[in-house]
Amino acid sequence: MKSKIEELDIVRAFAMIGVLLIHGTSQATVSLAVKSTTHNLFLAVNRFSLFAVPVFLMLSALVLFYRYGDEWDAGRIRSFYSKRIKFILLPYLIWSVVYYTYNYIWPKLKLGLPWQPGEMAANFLERLLLGQNGPHLYYFILMFQLYLIFPLLMSLAKRLRRAPMLFIALCVAINAAFYLFTYWYTPRYGPIPQRATYIFGYMGLIGVGAMIGMHYHRFVQRLDRLKLAPIGFMAISGSALVLCYLLSYWGIYRPQTITFDIVFHLHALFSAAAFITLSRWLLRRHRPLSRMFTSLGSASFGIYLTHVLILSILRNTIELPSTTAGYSLYTFGFIVITTAVSWIFVKMARKWKYQWILFGR
Repeated sequence: MKSKIEELDIVRAFAMIGVLLIHGTSQATVSLAVKSTTHNLFLAVNRFSLFAVPVFLMLSALVLFYRYGDEWDAGRIRSFYSKRIKFILLPYLIWSVVYYTYNYIWPKLKLGLPWQPGEMAANFLERLLLGQNGPHLYYFILMFQLYLIFPLLMSLAKRLRRAPMLFIALCVAINAAFYLFTYWYTPRYGPIPQRATYIFGYMGLIGVGAMIGMHYHRFVQRLDRLKLAPIGFMAISGSALVLCYLLSYWGIYRPQTITFDIVFHLHALFSAAAFITLSRWLLRRHRPLSRMFTSLGSASFGIYLTHVLILSILRNTIELPSTTAGYSLYTFGFIVITTAVSWIFVKMARKWKYQWILFGR
């Protein structure tokens, strides 16, 4: 078995921070007056952080192809899927029940409203299949799709091991075909439901992640030569994405959907490269800080599952101030508290022998 890539836990930490910023600022982007300075600030933070889920998907592809690239064969399919059922599907099922109970059953019980168990069970199952029992659980639907097509992708990747750019080009072509279909379909029949939950919309990034995984050491050698350039590209692409949204919100100019999609994917790509660069630098130059981020990254799966529940409890129990300064302070305070509580909870839960039931492995 190949050795673990140490810096990837730090990359996961950065991606997890992005998720926390997205969900922590989501309410502010719809509650504050459009064009106000505070709204612009929260919108900028929220949209800049949209790298989060795509980076997680790239990391998943990177790790899968790094782990199995040299030893994949048909005999491994059974063990591959049994591990995903045990360590990914089972936690997803459990936390789907938790979030459905909190979001849909508990409010009815608290208000004394009638509810039909059969009807709610059907509603739960529908939401389960779509990843809608929690606002963040759609990520698991993407992961399940990636696992389903992984054997096919791995077989193709092994055939094209010496032609990584061709493999990436094929994945980008699938991505582009999916988007072109949505551009054709939407004006005629309306938006495709849950467009963000189709793995085809991320195939380009997955292809890049896969090839990085199969050629990781060669990739980081070339990445190191770029010095801080990836961080600069991330800043530029993120600023371009934020600008697209601000211009749209201000009513000055609404970029075409294709513009949003291209800038979004470039931002995710550059962010992944920037985070790998920064993670490797931290490991070389700042071990105490790197240990903190490694701890956060290693707990990121559990934090991802729990943080929305903790944030929702905070919002439902603590009333936000009406002043702009107070609102901003509480919003960022909630993000810090949510991060700390979920992180501590996951770390404590790891002492339990069967913690994998809740947080996988």
